[in-house]
Amino acid sequence: MVLSSIAIIIFHSTIAILSLSAFTLLLVASLNLNSQSVFVLLANSLYSVLVTPLIWITDKLFSTATSLDPGDVKANKSQQLAVLRVSAVAIPLVGAVIFILLYATANPLFSNAFNWISWDWISFTFWLGVLLAGICFYHPLNQMNRWQAQQGNTISRKRKLLTDTHPLALKFELKTAVTLLILLNILLLAFNGADLQYLLKGITQDPEFSHADFVHQGVYTLIISIVLAISILLYYFRGNMNFYKNHLTLKRLAYVWIAQNLLLAASITYKNLIYIQEFSLTYKRIGVFVYIILVVAGLLTTYVKVKNKKTTWYLLNINSWVALALLLISSFIPWDSWITRYNLSKSENPDINYLIQLSDANIPQLLPLRQNPYLAEATQIALNQKISSFEEREENRGWLSWNYQDYLTLKALECDE
Repeated sequence: MVLSSIAIIIFHSTIAILSLSAFTLLLVASLNLNSQSVFVLLANSLYSVLVTPLIWITDKLFSTATSLDPGDVKANKSQQLAVLRVSAVAIPLVGAVIFILLYATANPLFSNAFNWISWDWISFTFWLGVLLAGICFYHPLNQMNRWQAQQGNTISRKRKLLTDTHPLALKFELKTAVTLLILLNILLLAFNGADLQYLLKGITQDPEFSHADFVHQGVYTLIISIVLAISILLYYFRGNMNFYKNHLTLKRLAYVWIAQNLLLAASITYKNLIYIQEFSLTYKRIGVFVYIILVVAGLLTTYVKVKNKKTTWYLLNINSWVALALLLISSFIPWDSWITRYNLSKSENPDINYLIQLSDANIPQLLPLRQNPYLAEATQIALNQKISSFEEREENRGWLSWNYQDYLTLKALECDE
């Protein structure tokens, strides 16, 4: 959480803010629960933040006679009085706010009379109150926590089978799994062979396929192949198959299947690099690399699961930590500046409009374009508006909003004047 906060101060990126939010919820949950599972901890914190205000309102305001003694007239009158007191304040306030917004939209003069109201501050205070309520008055997902407490990281052999299970069921399941993995390995080997041949021949030599088609085909194939690969292996290595005396062939086929999917991931990485060299760098193309990293982590942990008889629970836990670590690392990378710098220096025809749509972090890299006489007029106007909006926001910001990235941008603008 501290590292994410540092990333916000330095880079002020959306990814850093998302990372801080995730680690804050994770920390709060870890202080209240005995769990090391990322998704269990995050689910508990999100649930607490969402339901705590509702639970408070229900308990304090809308308790019905079912929670009170019907004969206790004094208690019932007290409950009704509490509801009436809150309603007497809340209903007029909500109504006033609604009509202020309506009248401000209809009449600019009326709107100016309420310029002293900081709607951003009101919104910030409200949502901060909701967040703090969920943190201070924690409401965990008890049923989920009881379930996850029963999960383990290593598969144990079940000596007693169900009465309706045939004694030879495991043997025929093994034959089915071996046959299926042999067929899938042959198919993926053929695909990887054709893919490798196409890469060696050269993508640009075939007019029937564009770079975009070739890369996107690979990504979609990767998604389907990896999900199916992991799902199939999770199914067949879920229980006693891990202890069956003749299961070594299945294990070897699983290792080959994992290795071929890793080769497919490497092929997609290479094609994505070629695509970036030809058509510049974008967030979607960076997203392909992020996905490949997660896929490789999933395949490697699946190998560990098969080899060491680990449970699906172990696989989910370890990969959720990998995803969280990747989010933290990404928050320390100035993506917008990198994308802009790469595209302007490496691409023959960079998409300037796309670069202008990125965050203000890339303004220092875009400043030289203001002196470019060949830049389209509409693009020049959009760039100037981007810079003007940033300068206006900086004038209205206080020291609490300071961050190093904006400081560098202001210095670059001063040097450009």
